[in-house]
Amino acid sequence: MPPNGSFDWEVIATVCVIRWSNHCTYEEIIAELASRHDIRMCQDTVERFLKTYEIACEARYRPAYVEKIRANGGVIVAIDGIDPLKGEKGIYGAYDAFTGLPLGSKKMPNQKQDTIEEFLRSTEARIKGELGVPIKGIISDAHRSQRFAIEAVLSDVPHCLCHFHFYILVLQAPMALDSHLLTTTRAALRKLFDLRMFEDDRVAGQPTPEGFLGKVLEALTALSNWTRRPNDPAFTGLELFGRVKGILGMLHAAVTKFHAGIFTIPGEKVVQRLCACLVLSDRSP
Repeated sequence: MPPNGSFDWEVIATVCVIRWSNHCTYEEIIAELASRHDIRMCQDTVERFLKTYEIACEARYRPAYVEKIRANGGVIVAIDGIDPLKGEKGIYGAYDAFTGLPLGSKKMPNQKQDTIEEFLRSTEARIKGELGVPIKGIISDAHRSQRFAIEAVLSDVPHCLCHFHFYILVLQAPMALDSHLLTTTRAALRKLFDLRMFEDDRVAGQPTPEGFLGKVLEALTALSNWTRRPNDPAFTGLELFGRVKGILGMLHAAVTKFHAGIFTIPGEKVVQRLCACLVLSDRSP
């Protein structure tokens, strides 16, 4: 048991395991300890255990970070501000873009230039005092007060803007068009009579087309309900439109073979109708 402690090392280790293995909040940690181990603990104690662990990890791995930083010839300071919740102060953080080593964080009373300058000076002093390496560059957002503060404190350091925010600004108009394409393509599919009939029959438990036509109707129905998901491409509307175009190509090839008398299938008229309707939908967005 730690000196003057109320809990032994095993309990402290359990708190850390629950936190980082299961990504639990303080409240969830307290509930887990109470339900599984019948241990009562307050949030302050949980926080103290976790902070002690973090400090110990920093002390253990810090030499390796410092070695990498010195091998790189210095740090590239990346700073970012987290917008405050209503009634709460914002938080500024700085870290080395090469290694990810935290360089400082502070609750900010405001987003004024003078306040940001104070944060930058304290970060610069820590880098020089603790790491003894130069600042090779700095990365930040494009906020006016932030840019002016960097110019005032680190005027001789190369400064570039975060590419994430840059791309968001650049892609605003294309993403808006893509969103419109997604909406109009999906709406055009939902207006198709044969898709509505297919969905109604399936919900009612009635027989639905099989084979080529069934697969086409199934695919188009799924596309008519497509929404953005975390792993979808950036231009989701363009991807959806491309997939509809691919199905239209297959329908067009089938209709060409129908007209040439190469083969016939059940539901041939539905295939021809879908082909004609999708051509119209293709032009509408």
